[in-house]
Amino acid sequence: MIANDNPALTKASESLYVLNADEMEREFARARAEREAFDNYYTKKTAEQAAQIEKLVSQIEELTATNTSLQAELEKYRQAENAE
Repeated sequence: MIANDNPALTKASESLYVLNADEMEREFARARAEREAFDNYYTKKTAEQAAQIEKLVSQIEELTATNTSLQAELEKYRQAENAE
């Protein structure tokens, strides 16, 4: 190689190699940090949605129970009306 014959070029190519390796490490670190941030966001969002689903299921169960109770009461009134 040309760099092997010239010490200045050898030093420059080594410096470029080190700089490139450092940049690659920084890029990997950035990518890892972005992935961790996404994982944290996803975990938090999933937990929030699970809590909201639980709350909505509970509300549905309460409303279903109320509806059943009101339907039974309505049926009693209808039977009383028909008995008269």
